[in-house]
Amino acid sequence: MPHVSLPPLLADYLGPDGAEVEARTFGELKQRLFAAHPTLRRHLVHEDGALRTHLVVAVNDRIVHGLDDDFAFGDADRVDVLQAVSGG
Repeated sequence: MPHVSLPPLLADYLGPDGAEVEARTFGELKQRLFAAHPTLRRHLVHEDGALRTHLVVAVNDRIVHGLDDDFAFGDADRVDVLQAVSGG
């Protein structure tokens, strides 16, 4: 069961230390998070279900590009949803 953390502005949903979420894939993870916290959906994904462009997901401290709903997690994975940083 992966451990999930959210950016500080969304930490109220899972707590400051995140939470364990029973999910095997990214799609399942989103379903479980949104079932438990319906208003979280608008903060994380667009209407089509795609991750918002200002967010990135790191799994075990590695940013995953092109993350789709079939991306599989291991039981001990750490999943961090992070705010993308840009600028010069």
